[in-house]
Amino acid sequence: MYKIISIDNLQKKSVSYLAIIEHQCGMFFTGCGAVKNAQNV
Repeated sequence: MYKIISIDNLQKKSVSYLAIIEHQCGMFFTGCGAVKNAQNV
């Protein structure tokens, strides 16, 4: 029972962790795109 709960918690943590990483990467690439656009202009 405890293992199931801990695995479930681990999955929730990893999912939220991945969401944070994806958000950070999205912000990073958006920033890179803005820099490239600024350089082109």
